Amino acid sequence: MNYRISTVRAAARIFAASTALAFVTAPAFAQTVDAMTCADFATQDSTGQTQTIAAVQAFTSQQQAGQQLMSNEIFSQLTTNCAGHDDMMIMDALK
Repeated sequence: MNYRISTVRAAARIFAASTALAFVTAPAFAQTVDAMTCADFATQDSTGQTQTIAAVQAFTSQQQAGQQLMSNEIFSQLTTNCAGHDDMMIMDALK
């Protein structure tokens, strides 16, 4: 019986720690979205671009209530508007 309780408590601690870590790291990444250039976006692999697009969605949902862009729209706008403008900020490319 004590083994089961300690296992449940250990699992709860691991879950709490991973949840806390997610809350700590997500805002740090989201804060860099407004400072990211098109060149930064272009050099990312597909996983990095997906994370950036998710952060852009979170950032824009806080700024513009009710006008959230879909991920494919964000990707399309970034690839189109960033072409030849490596120093442009990605948030400016979405305007």
